[in-house]
Formats: sequence, C-alpha cells, structure tokens
Amino acid sequence: MGFQPMCRRAILALAPAPGTSVLPLGESRMPLRFGASSLTAQEMTMRKTILSFGEILWDLLPGGAKLGGAPFNFACRAGHLGDRAVMVSRLGRDQPGKEAFDQIRSLGMETIGVQWDDDHPTGTVEVSFDADGNPDYVIIPDVAYDYTEATDELIALAASADCVCFGTLAQRAVSYTHLTLPTN
Repeated sequence: MGFQPMCRRAILALAPAPGTSVLPLGESRMPLRFGASSLTAQEMTMRKTILSFGEILWDLLPGGAKLGGAPFNFACRAGHLGDRAVMVSRLGRDQPGKEAFDQIRSLGMETIGVQWDDDHPTGTVEVSFDADGNPDYVIIPDVAYDYTEATDELIALAASADCVCFGTLAQRAVSYTHLTLPTN
C-alpha cells in the first residue's frame, strides 16, 4: 500500500524563521527527540506523561495513504518534544493495522496503549479535493478505534497521567462515552 506516517510531516518547529509560520522538519532550531533515550537527567525529572485517546487512522489521499488522526499526531509531536506520550487507540488486525503499528514503532512511540481488534478494520478517512483545492472527508464508521476498551492497566495509566487528550472521532463510540476514571 505504501503507507507513510503523516506525523513526520505534521511536526512543526517552535521557533519559525522570521516572516514564516513554520519550519519544515529538518530545519528546526530546536532538536526533535523522541522518548527518554536522548534526554538529560534534569529533563527526565521535568518529563510529563501525556495520554492521547482516540483515533489512529489512515488518511486516504489522492497521492497515497498517510498515517494520522489528530490524537495520533498530537502524541507524536508531544513525544518528539521530549515528554512521555502514550497513544491509546485500537487497530484492526489487518494489513493497514499492521502497517500502522510498524510505523508507530518506527517513530519510537510507546505502544502500550494500542489495542488489537479481530472484528473491526483499522480506521480510514477518504480525502478528496474539489477544483479549488478544498478537502472533503468521508470518515468511515464502525472501525477499530470505536471499540477501544478501558482496561485496568489503561485506567491506572490514565489516573497517573499529567495530561489526557481526547480526539473527537472516537468520542462518538459507547466505549469512550462510558469511560470513567477514579477520582482522588
């Protein structure tokens, strides 16, 4: 299929050059790092745990498929900035799911929150453009991320997180609307 991660293209620099809004990846003024391996001891103590709940999906663009989903893109960026970013989602046990999982691992992202679904396909969004270049999105319903389960391990991780981000697409599912976390 030739899937490529949208995350790599979505990474923006924090300090853009004068007169521009963003710098392309590779032209950043600050180093992009993922995970703990490249952090100093002081940075490790400041590191936050960020959970991003929601969709990992393939954007099916006219030029090819790109791995994305707003929560996935957020987790990818947060991890590149040095925090512990944990994506919580569900992939179909299909070829697109396998390729998504491989891409996530190749980006150095934690996979502890990624679940597998034998009954539902990996999420996709069909993207087309009109003559003026305006996008049109067809979000395919009833996909794996709609069935993410609140496991005991996940609830414990969420309760200890410094930040939790929720995507909008996955919130349409019963599994998310009934998710409650213990309060202290």
